[in-house]
Amino acid sequence: FRYINRAIEGYIKQYGPMVESYLDLPKGRQYQFSTDLAATQDWSVTTVWDAEYQVPVYIDRRQGDYIPQVDSYVEMYRFLKPVVCTVEVNSNKAVVEMMVRKGVPVNKFVTNNDSKAEIIQKLALAFENGQILIPDYAQLKSELLHFRGERLPSGRVRYEAADGHHDDCVMSLAIGWHGLQRPK
Repeated sequence: FRYINRAIEGYIKQYGPMVESYLDLPKGRQYQFSTDLAATQDWSVTTVWDAEYQVPVYIDRRQGDYIPQVDSYVEMYRFLKPVVCTVEVNSNKAVVEMMVRKGVPVNKFVTNNDSKAEIIQKLALAFENGQILIPDYAQLKSELLHFRGERLPSGRVRYEAADGHHDDCVMSLAIGWHGLQRPK
């Protein structure tokens, strides 16, 4: 049970190329955002979901100073008017507060070993059951294929990217899938 990708590799189903910009997405649809914010050297990733079809339709991946990231997020929010914006808040409370002050209604998601295991297991099951399609986006596919679960001495499983890889797109996807599956 070293790599979760063994469980999902044969189940990844892509529906076609991802749009180049959120500006290419049709207005008037119901969208949801799910965001994994960067800690330091990491990437901030927002997955835009078509809420009706439960399909990720755009992935925004950024690195660098938080202020331009927040400004871009707010711009995307104002353009698409998502019904839900779920943001991972562990080490980025100030960034989330900037978003809220700029008018973005944020649902906060706290990541710990238990919550991460829950959302990753739900995502893996969704792939196995053919419930989820992803855009043809090389970074996301690479992260999915290099994501692993490691059994700890306590018997729990720690999920993370394999050495030398990132998990930001996977986490944004998992947070979004979790949000879509919660009772309304």
